Amino acid sequence: MTEIMKMNKFIWLLALLFVSLTACKDKEREVEEIEPEEQAEAFEEDLKEVRRDDGIVVEVEGNPELSTFATGLNAWNIGEELNDANGPFTIFAPDNNAYSTLYRDQGREVLQVNNDAIIEYHIVKGKMTADQLKQEVKKANGTYKLETMADEQLTVSVEGDKIMLKDSTGDTATVTKSDSTAQGVIHIIDKVLLPTDLKVEIKAEK
Repeated sequence: MTEIMKMNKFIWLLALLFVSLTACKDKEREVEEIEPEEQAEAFEEDLKEVRRDDGIVVEVEGNPELSTFATGLNAWNIGEELNDANGPFTIFAPDNNAYSTLYRDQGREVLQVNNDAIIEYHIVKGKMTADQLKQEVKKANGTYKLETMADEQLTVSVEGDKIMLKDSTGDTATVTKSDSTAQGVIHIIDKVLLPTDLKVEIKAEK
């Protein structure tokens, strides 16, 4: 009888050990399966936290007309730079067609060499809507100067109902559309504005 009891106890212990090992393996498998998802969720939350106070950049990135300009913003680490500064901001964002014209006239190397300077030249500290720009032009008797983050000026004028911007080279761009966000204003323009002392290694033939 004692031997039978010992055998039963041994079998019971084996069964308990088997259940414990199985439970551990299931737990490990569960952790392995859930952990990547939790990491992805954590990453998304971190990304949202970084972007939360940076709505104007999100607006630029979400507009398919501005995909080339958005690439330039990312290359310049615009999120970090704008977060370090006090907003709001006004961004004059060239559309994709404007960049196509720049590539044709100057070659793609113009951005590779001067991307930071060009991007900064399109950003102005403060919130300036289209109506505000028109009012400032009127008060300034026809032309109004904007100081950009590149420490160079843009000249604003009005022709009819259109807002025009003149860069340091004398070229002009037209504001085609304006959108206000909590963090500032985005004015879409039809030409890439160029600051002074632009370095171009290779000039494309027209």
